[in-house]
Amino acid sequence: MILLLTLLFSFQAHANDVVIGFVGGLTSEMAREARQAQAAMTIAIDEQNKKGDIIRGSKVRLEVFDTHNDPLYSKSIVRDLKRRGVNAVVGLIGGEDDIILANYLEKARIPTVAEASTIPDLVKDKQFIVQTCIDHREQARALANKLISIGKKRLIIVVNNTVNFNVQFAEYFVEYFKSVGGEIVARQSMNMRMGATRRLASEVFKDEHKADIILLDGTTIDSLSVWVELKKLGTSIDYASVDSIEYIEPDSFLKNLKDDFNIRIFNGFFNLNKLNKDGKVFYSKFNSRFPELAINSHSFDAVFTYDSTQILLKAIHQAGATDSELIMNALKSVHIEGVTGPLSYKPDGRTTRHVVFLSFRKGKIEDAE
Repeated sequence: MILLLTLLFSFQAHANDVVIGFVGGLTSEMAREARQAQAAMTIAIDEQNKKGDIIRGSKVRLEVFDTHNDPLYSKSIVRDLKRRGVNAVVGLIGGEDDIILANYLEKARIPTVAEASTIPDLVKDKQFIVQTCIDHREQARALANKLISIGKKRLIIVVNNTVNFNVQFAEYFVEYFKSVGGEIVARQSMNMRMGATRRLASEVFKDEHKADIILLDGTTIDSLSVWVELKKLGTSIDYASVDSIEYIEPDSFLKNLKDDFNIRIFNGFFNLNKLNKDGKVFYSKFNSRFPELAINSHSFDAVFTYDSTQILLKAIHQAGATDSELIMNALKSVHIEGVTGPLSYKPDGRTTRHVVFLSFRKGKIEDAE
């Protein structure tokens, strides 16, 4: 009888839980980033449960779902989310296939915070999805305006055409740059084959007198490496990236270049070196609890997930219920001072954040002029 009562009590307690799902590619090429994101969610949820009930009589429970970064799993994942009683989701770490999963989540009316996706149109015409990061289209628009504002109106662009992600970013940029009066003098493609960098440098040198030069990048460290080699060979080339800034660490290969030249980087995220006090506490707590997943001040997936989870939990608390529409209404009205800075969402689900422009000067990352 005692065992039966214990089991009944445990069942009732779990029945009252607010269930948050994490979706990410835990067995994909982005497995480490996904595991870091999951760990960040665990910290945020534990902090909430320590503070008290999110809704009267309810604790928060985390359920984890592996997307394998494969759209073929999307339908079954959403079915499993509903079967396991998930009230809201944080995730969508992967690439363009996120849109397929987002469509299924929207159809199922599951409130979702896309913590690191920068895919344009992810939230277009969707009621139940918000996007924490600035999408590529907005990043490209901001970059075009920035370059025009500092007098770079005639450009030679270099694009890593081996990565579709980069090609799309470049297309958005070219469109907006021309729309604000800019001129693309030439467009060079790059690849990672032996000797390709020197051949590319010779092509860039040939047209260098005609215009300013910029390398447009999505997420690949290889592109950053090629850019550094181009700088070593003497080209006056700037670097525009969606998020490769996380690779620039004090002990990286760039440190050795600090006495050679200053580097300007136009970056889509934010200056992680300016994390607030809570951000520094989060990093310390994360690395103490999850040393096997240790993060540094340039590991953005963990901090974005932590803030995305925090704002979702605040919205659920404000809604006072797990009804999907109530959660989404609250999510589009609340604001937090996250570890990555202020975070809130527009009525259309996009973030209110702005693109940040950074420089790497003499070994230090700082705000660009």
